[in-house]
Amino acid sequence: MTMSSANPVPQQIPLETALQHAIARHRTGALDEAEDLYRKILEVAPGHGDALHLLGAVLYQRGRPADALPLVEEAMARNPNQSYYHNTRGQILRGLGRGAEGVADLETAMRLMPQNAEAHSNLGEALMLEGRFGDAEAAYRRALTLRPVFPLAAAGLGMCLRRQGDLGGALPWLQLAAVLQPERVDFALNLASTFHALGHLDLAAARYEQILQTHPQISDVAVNLASCQALMDRREDAIRTYREAWRRTPRHPQVLDGLYEAMRQACDWQDVEAVEADFVGYVRDALAAGQAPQVRGFTVLYASLSAREQRAVNAGISAGAALGLPSPIWRAENLNGGRLRVGYLSADVKEHPTAHLLRDLFRLHDRERVEVFLYSTAAEDFSPHRQIIQSSVEHFVECFRLPDKEIAERIAADGIQVLVDLMGHTRDNRIGVLARRPAPVQINYLGYPGSSGAEYVDYLIGDAVVTPQGEEDAFSERLLRLPHCYQINSHREVALGAPPSRSAEGLPEQGVVFCSMNNSYKIDPYIFDRWCRVLRETPDSVLWLLQSTREMQANLQREAEARGVEGRRLVFARRLPREAHLTRLQLADLFLDTRLYNAHTTATDALWAGVPVLTARGDTFAGRVAESALRALGFPEGVTTDWDAYAEMALRLGQDAGLRGAWQERVRGLREGAALFDTTTTVRALEWGYERVWSRYSGGLPAEDLNVPA
Repeated sequence: MTMSSANPVPQQIPLETALQHAIARHRTGALDEAEDLYRKILEVAPGHGDALHLLGAVLYQRGRPADALPLVEEAMARNPNQSYYHNTRGQILRGLGRGAEGVADLETAMRLMPQNAEAHSNLGEALMLEGRFGDAEAAYRRALTLRPVFPLAAAGLGMCLRRQGDLGGALPWLQLAAVLQPERVDFALNLASTFHALGHLDLAAARYEQILQTHPQISDVAVNLASCQALMDRREDAIRTYREAWRRTPRHPQVLDGLYEAMRQACDWQDVEAVEADFVGYVRDALAAGQAPQVRGFTVLYASLSAREQRAVNAGISAGAALGLPSPIWRAENLNGGRLRVGYLSADVKEHPTAHLLRDLFRLHDRERVEVFLYSTAAEDFSPHRQIIQSSVEHFVECFRLPDKEIAERIAADGIQVLVDLMGHTRDNRIGVLARRPAPVQINYLGYPGSSGAEYVDYLIGDAVVTPQGEEDAFSERLLRLPHCYQINSHREVALGAPPSRSAEGLPEQGVVFCSMNNSYKIDPYIFDRWCRVLRETPDSVLWLLQSTREMQANLQREAEARGVEGRRLVFARRLPREAHLTRLQLADLFLDTRLYNAHTTATDALWAGVPVLTARGDTFAGRVAESALRALGFPEGVTTDWDAYAEMALRLGQDAGLRGAWQERVRGLREGAALFDTTTTVRALEWGYERVWSRYSGGLPAEDLNVPA
């Protein structure tokens, strides 16, 4: 054969030498040269099987699977038992959308040559795409046994383990792939995002920044870097990173989601309406097209989306979490005999508002009726709330950093009959545990104020206010309505001491103290406009807010100034332990609620401290919680029909000391006898509900909406 590509003087060389030279160029990525050489070989030897096969491989790599297929099949006609040919055709068929045929070819490749590591790796990739993660893991492990230094298989195994919830197991394989092929951006990004998910934010951020230096156009890297920056309290950096990505890719869902969240947390409202409009528009367009919006289930709670739209978003998230997972994994032989076995799953058994609410639940459960297990995925923080909960629950199962698969298997082995998820779509959730259905009956409760959207969650615990009659289609679950407020609490255990002086908290000794101790992302320009109007028209009043970042405080003070209110009239309360916070909260005159995402634990805190809460009737679960708490207290006066009426009532209370004092006295007088704070009765209602849903299931009856009797 004559070669002239490397030398000016043509040379005659053997075909096999030419083939090896072409393969060498192929391996270095010089596809033009490799293709030219393969074609020259075929001019001399038209039926050369390896040249036909490898030319097909080049065309496949260039995105031309339809042109590649006949070449590989011609090679296979000459040698049907060549493992590598079946391997390549399997990849080509997958590229043509013929997945089942492709998998069959890959399996044939392995049968013909069990030591073909590449075929095992390719099969692992194909099985991953089908959601068969356990089979994919086995294929990748076999590939790495055959070829330990195999970056593609290492990366695949790492991502397969990560998809199964085993972040710790994934990390060393992703590190190996990134070390072996540092030029692969996808390997570097997978490693960085796993550091991110494990909470190693400094390691993750450094890698994201390195990738962006050479690939600034990759929006996913910018999204992840900004997320790290926000979690590291570098919110200005996060917003700047998100904004740059938004300008490049204005409809990128994760950019919109992250930018909207970061702006709301920092109360940075420059262009926030435009960002929200893009976010909501993207979600609605995706839903209209029958697609699952690629946004988080928590962000939708404080965007202008309906309860039904929230459900639809979460349906996509939940379906994706279940893709390819075994379900159900509970075993009938573990369910028989003894007390009703109830399991709770939570990542909030730590210093967290949900732990404040749950503190007495486990102690008050009737051990003659139910056997209670708590599966905790929270890191040990040595907080008093964790210690109280851990010591009061019958079975405390430490699951921190265990993969979803192991947690689900433990729940199934424990024979849990009713599993209560306390996380929903909040951060650190373990929806992958629920997706495996380790218990016959699964319930969504407390942590997430809305529908899970999951086919594998049977019930949602609500009440007549947050899950009202006629709104059942806003929830994928059947509704288990408690007779008063759905929200359990442990406020009776908090003895309120004498409050500190106002000056000790930075408050004026005279004048009305309005407060809203909500997280900053719940505050929006709409509600802030109304607050500033109340401040302007109530002389000497202040607004007492929960301290957050320096940026949030500066932004809100600037927004107040723009609305004619001196920035100094916004007072920021430092964060204190729960008991000290509730004691000082008695200094407030009126708690002003937020709009799309109400005060939840903070509303109950205020009412226990004797501070009236003012809210308006909302349209979603998250927007009705304060009303639920007020009605369970027996104080419906705090609920207005809309947010304009809310502003009028706030102004009236600010200007009428007699009315304000009457509201305060009434709230204080209602606390002791209110259903809202009767935790024992709430626990009995939960137990009635658990027993009833289990009775229906064990009796072969379908789930149905149930109202727990008062």
